[in-house]
Amino acid sequence: MAEITAIALSLVLLMQPCLAAKVCSNTHDFFSNLCGPSTSKLNNFQGHHACGPYNKLIKPKSVAELQDVVRSHAKVRAVGAGHSWHKDLFCSGDVNVYLAELETLTPLYTAYAQGTRLNVSASDYKDFPIRADLSTMTVTVDAGVPQRMLIEYLLSLGDGYIFGSSSALIDQTIGGAVATGTHGSSMLYGSISEQVIAMEVVMANGSLRTFSKEADPHLFRALQVSLGRLGILTKVTLPIVKQPAYDRMTIEEDTQQTLAFYKGVQEGYKRLAAAATGSDATAKSELDAFLNSLEQMTGTWGTNTKGRFAPNKALVEQAEALAPQYDLAIKAALANGTALSAYEVQGIVDQGRQGWVDHDNTGLNDMWEAAVPMRIIGDCLEKVVKLLEGEGAKGFFDVIYFRFTRQESGYMSYGADGAVIFLNTNDWMGSEALALKHPNVNFLRFQQLLRDECQGKFHWGKAGWRTINKCFDGATAYPTTWCHFGCAAQELDPTAKFAGESDMWHWRAAKGGKEVPFSDCCSSEGFDYGQCSCLPRTNCTPWRVPETNEERSEL
Repeated sequence: MAEITAIALSLVLLMQPCLAAKVCSNTHDFFSNLCGPSTSKLNNFQGHHACGPYNKLIKPKSVAELQDVVRSHAKVRAVGAGHSWHKDLFCSGDVNVYLAELETLTPLYTAYAQGTRLNVSASDYKDFPIRADLSTMTVTVDAGVPQRMLIEYLLSLGDGYIFGSSSALIDQTIGGAVATGTHGSSMLYGSISEQVIAMEVVMANGSLRTFSKEADPHLFRALQVSLGRLGILTKVTLPIVKQPAYDRMTIEEDTQQTLAFYKGVQEGYKRLAAAATGSDATAKSELDAFLNSLEQMTGTWGTNTKGRFAPNKALVEQAEALAPQYDLAIKAALANGTALSAYEVQGIVDQGRQGWVDHDNTGLNDMWEAAVPMRIIGDCLEKVVKLLEGEGAKGFFDVIYFRFTRQESGYMSYGADGAVIFLNTNDWMGSEALALKHPNVNFLRFQQLLRDECQGKFHWGKAGWRTINKCFDGATAYPTTWCHFGCAAQELDPTAKFAGESDMWHWRAAKGGKEVPFSDCCSSEGFDYGQCSCLPRTNCTPWRVPETNEERSEL
């Protein structure tokens, strides 16, 4: 890599009006950003990674209806806006329930359909899906509300409020974000899951329960990143803060400077984390100060192959001129009542879909992400640089994007065992669905390196689960928490109603050197790691990148 750009910045959210029909009911075979899945075919928001035809979709209008659906079906999974590339995790194998058409969401979607920003008066609606309490500085929000709508609503209150840290995919629903550990880059607030202080969940027997950190410490930690495996989230409560002002700074560095930076982060973290393991308050304070120095930092890493290009002033001016015209056209359609029918066929939502159709004509796109432990990030990136030298970078048409979070409390949080740095990449040469026959070899070698040599934890909702992470071994990837999560699954979902089509749910235990029934090592406090061993998976051989034509022909 000839030049590497490392960007340290504070995230700035640029809010754009978000349009939706009064009640989402689209008939396309794809997920839109706001309308979710069709009734005929369940797939992700790009129109790919489709579930089988046997997978039915039900759209309950109330939580009571949702409870009835859960009671009456053997296999159930919830879906939101479809921001997932992990098919086996979101497909139920029987029934999926879509949470964005609950009647409580109607006033929220209506406000957007009318082109108006939400304001405090919106909370006058009975059962309005967003309830901010400024006396406690918290907000309780229905799981089917997209992050974008929650952000705009909070910004409309007084001088403006925000929850600690959001993600880049802000049209993902809050329920989906919490269930998969969705994150931005924040050492202070962590992932969205880490910020949750209470949640309401429909359980496997159809009952409705509320969980909090204080009342249910073990089960709450399991539900923080539940993967949809323990129940269906219906509400979450988050702390909020006044919208802060940010400064944004960009720093450009070459490869060696960037490696030196991450090597310094690695060694500083290792030293301070080791000192902070005991009761030394000073050591813990020093670790906090070190981690907070990385607050809101992100980075991009890529090769500048063609030099710098001057900004195209004509394109900027053209976009500025077209934006108000487009806005007027949408408002006119809404005013005369034609937008709802257009929304169903070729109107508002299709405008967003067209971008995906355009890039699909040149190549499918899958998003990948792995969380690398901060304690080895410098060593990992040295191996990455070596791998991508010369021809090794072919297959990459995008930068590697870095984000940071500290150790988190959720059992299935990527930071369950310590602070992590996320490496986000996009495969623009082909969907993972095609990788078995037409692999993007260099790109997959990079992902394999993250798995094998960098202890990478792959994002629950992104790509990699049909290839690199096919034989996921939870006991190895999450050595101190995987079996805690297994105990919670046995307690809350004993018949595996919420397991979906994923093959990752394997839990085994040993006591005194002999394998025992897993339940023998579970209690109300989780897995007994003191007396029992959480055993690794042994029934699957990890997928490896096919290096020869002969190996590829055997796939």
